[in-house]
Amino acid sequence: MALLVAICALALPLSAGAAGIDSLVPLPGISTFEVGADLRLAPHALALDPLGRVWALDRARGRIVPVREERIGESVAIEAPRGRAPSSLSDLAASGSYLYLLDSGPPRILLADLDGHARDAVDLSAEIEAAGLGGGIVSLLLVDRSGTLSLIESGAGRLVRLDRRGRFVDTPLESLSRRERPERIADARLAPGDETVLLDPVGPTLFTLSPDGVVEQVVRLDTELTEPMTLAIDAEGARFLIGSGGRVVVVDRKGDRVWDGRIPLQDALGPHRAVITREGILLVSYPSKGAIDRWRIARAASGRGAR
Repeated sequence: MALLVAICALALPLSAGAAGIDSLVPLPGISTFEVGADLRLAPHALALDPLGRVWALDRARGRIVPVREERIGESVAIEAPRGRAPSSLSDLAASGSYLYLLDSGPPRILLADLDGHARDAVDLSAEIEAAGLGGGIVSLLLVDRSGTLSLIESGAGRLVRLDRRGRFVDTPLESLSRRERPERIADARLAPGDETVLLDPVGPTLFTLSPDGVVEQVVRLDTELTEPMTLAIDAEGARFLIGSGGRVVVVDRKGDRVWDGRIPLQDALGPHRAVITREGILLVSYPSKGAIDRWRIARAASGRGAR
């Protein structure tokens, strides 16, 4: 297998933290996804590619689309696997020269180049069976800079890693006792050093794994967030947790809270996925509304932030 060749946010007063978050400043959102005659895309997943561009996945229509500031580019249809509906696509990631689309059942990776053109497809069902995760629904995907794939079974809080050729590597969470493992995984992102950060909504709790799969840190946060939750990580490693009520909690790498506030949400059901650009723009997607909201992360300590 050749897999890899306006309204201001309300901030609660906190002591200055390492991340120096001052506020989230609202920017014009993308509230319509009209990309053709009667075609309205719903942004299910968001991913940041190595060129710094944001891509959105519309799983219901099997399409991906680049997001450029206040507008979107031309959508690209992804051919559904034979005998499956496009809605079996569940997540989107990017690394190196490829976009990776996760087809959740049975697990398969569809690859596209950074222009969105399909290049390859690899069935991973045998490797998932070998890992002992057969029968579960793999719904989240991460791909680090070395090409290592992390496939996550959200409902059971399980993770399997595959190498850049799609071969089984390990199941790092299985070495933990049942009490030490996440009960569920609401979202997952890669930190700047290729650490894997998992968000368990129970607690909520953040699990950080090293690039070689060792669980290095487990932080149970002393805060309340309403499910569903999503996670985004900025270039400095700050973790942004967003709950369905618009509550945003930001913690640094050690888990110390550095910002706590609220942002108005498009949908009462809450955000679905979020990503932070290199310029410090937080994007939050709402599939049911066909919308993406945008916020500039203003930093108090250094005066930095996207402009």
